Amino acid sequence: MDVLACPENYLFERYRFTSQSIIYIHNLIHPYISNTTNCSHALTSQQILCVALRFFANGSFLYNVGDAEHLSKAMQGVCLALKRLLPICVFFPGHKPVRAIKEEFHRIAGFPSVIGCIDGTHIPITAPSHNEADYVNRKSIHSINVQIICDAAYIISNVEAKWPGPVHDARIYRESNLSNRLQRGAFDGLLGDRGYPCEPRLLTPYPDPEPGPQQNFHAGSLQDKSPGGDDHRPCLRHLRVTPERACDIIVACVVLHNIATIRGEQHPALQIEDADDDPIHLPAIQDGRTRIVRPRLDILSFPEEYLFERYRFSSNTIIYLNHILRPYITNLTHRGRALTSEQTLSIALRCFANGSFLYNIGDAEHIGKATVCRAVRKVSLALKRLLPVMVVFPGHKPVRNIKEEFHRIAGLPNVMGCVDGTQIPITAPEENEADYVNRKSFHSINVQVCDLPS
Repeated sequence: MDVLACPENYLFERYRFTSQSIIYIHNLIHPYISNTTNCSHALTSQQILCVALRFFANGSFLYNVGDAEHLSKAMQGVCLALKRLLPICVFFPGHKPVRAIKEEFHRIAGFPSVIGCIDGTHIPITAPSHNEADYVNRKSIHSINVQIICDAAYIISNVEAKWPGPVHDARIYRESNLSNRLQRGAFDGLLGDRGYPCEPRLLTPYPDPEPGPQQNFHAGSLQDKSPGGDDHRPCLRHLRVTPERACDIIVACVVLHNIATIRGEQHPALQIEDADDDPIHLPAIQDGRTRIVRPRLDILSFPEEYLFERYRFSSNTIIYLNHILRPYITNLTHRGRALTSEQTLSIALRCFANGSFLYNIGDAEHIGKATVCRAVRKVSLALKRLLPVMVVFPGHKPVRNIKEEFHRIAGLPNVMGCVDGTQIPITAPEENEADYVNRKSFHSINVQVCDLPS
């Protein structure tokens, strides 16, 4: 597939870059990612770049990206090639004159002599096989603690991506080369939060600001450090790779962020998927005379390992679910290419299993995004019908057995369940948007769940 032959909205939706920017990045790194093999079906450097950009853009499992691109995994080479660009794309104090950077910060909140905002962010990773406990942060998740400094235009001027999650922000800053340069007076000041020490070249908010100048300082520092330039690279929501490779991917995303910001690429906004959206028709689908129909997949013909990796169920369980849900998800249309109930179910299960964008599921399953949206909706409503049967209190076991299981865990008598709430992030709704903003300032549904011992 020639990616650059596709429409611009198709490219941006899947790769987060326009065709001109893809060509620009390709020109920068193609000497480092070109295949030297003589195999007849070796990937071109452009194909390798597009596979990696698709992963960075949507954060799906690597097999999902491979299925959508009809290619195998091709990631590490692009990460290392982008890492080579770090000294060119990311340097302190920035790409603009120092005076211009200070003026931009001054216009935001009136702070003088500020050349950057510093903060740490935790990038979740899969638990590594070696030294697993070293990566568990204070929120009990495995992560890499990344220190980032950016200017007023959200261009990143410094990154430290090598420290395990438990390492404190202050230690990362203290042991960085930039800290020594600031202490020697090489540059003016940074703004940080209370996780950093207050120093002549690093200003932090007052712990308990008093009315007047201290409160003004506090409000101004929050305004200067307010988020808004996040590049929304969904792959950083959770990296399922080793810590070393995770650090490479983080650095690659930082380089891509700066390229996108400097070239004026729009930050991708998450949109509510709508079944009425017009699908994007690729040049390969129609040639003006004959419609080219892509083959549909018979998922039950694949090995069990393939099924579980993509759908989280074995073939027998998929057949069982299809038997239960078939009356509610069968298409009543008489069109020749209508989805079977089994295909409709498999599309929804793939969405539930990996949480990818709908267009990514559609590309992998050889259907349009609107069809994916309708299938997910139909299966969700069908599964909702099973709620009174599948979810009952106090449970499917006798009450006495449930109490005994809890007692064996911690010796607590007469316990029939554990209750808790969990926040499920959602896209900001068009109506009553403020009603869904939780105490951590993101939109969510607060779900109460009562659980039993497994």
